[in-house]
Amino acid sequence: MKYRMIERCRDAFPIRLMCRCLAVSPSGYYGWRTRMPSAREQANTRLLANIRQIHTASDGVLGAPRIWEDLQYAGISCGLNRVARLMRRDALQGIPQKTNWSRDTIPEPYAKIDKITRFLRMDWVLDVAPSVLLYLEQSCGSTVAPYAQ
Repeated sequence: MKYRMIERCRDAFPIRLMCRCLAVSPSGYYGWRTRMPSAREQANTRLLANIRQIHTASDGVLGAPRIWEDLQYAGISCGLNRVARLMRRDALQGIPQKTNWSRDTIPEPYAKIDKITRFLRMDWVLDVAPSVLLYLEQSCGSTVAPYAQ
């Protein structure tokens, strides 16, 4: 972590000064720069390439759980949380499925009429004289027609 910060800021500040401030040795930093990536880092790079391929093949729809299932089906052994972490790090995100929500709320223009129709019972509200319906429409600022079905 400290070495990455030194790497990012090496053009702005002297390396030895940053090493002294971060309490690391300059030889440790230079050793880090020339060292090959670890086996885990190389495996993560290969796995991320497979994740990107599956994600683009699905047009960005699949998320971590389904990509993990596809990787398991392809014979690639890894954990779900590892797939999720690599996707998060690479800013890959699936699109959630739409859920069928029941409509509990009524849009604002019909809210007052709905309270009145619940009070009067829907069965006989439309049998009321047209003058009463006209009064309801004028007082609520909306029409009763959507509830006439």
